[in-house]
Amino acid sequence: AYARGDADERKFWQEAIAGDRSSDADLAYAIKLIGRHDAVNATRERARMYAQRAIDAIAGFPASAAKAAMTEAALFAVARRF
Repeated sequence: AYARGDADERKFWQEAIAGDRSSDADLAYAIKLIGRHDAVNATRERARMYAQRAIDAIAGFPASAAKAAMTEAALFAVARRF
């Protein structure tokens, strides 16, 4: 939401991160911005990309329990919903 926001929205995020925005109205606005910029889906997609990079990075190693566990951990990290 920060990267995709306009100057006013980025200023809001900077103030929120600094701790200067903590009212219920600020929270509602933050949620609105996250939705407006589809930030949750963008974050999930970025996580999937990094997980795939991790899996690709170990692809050349021989099959092992450790390799399987690392692959499973990367896939779990992006599939979980909590």
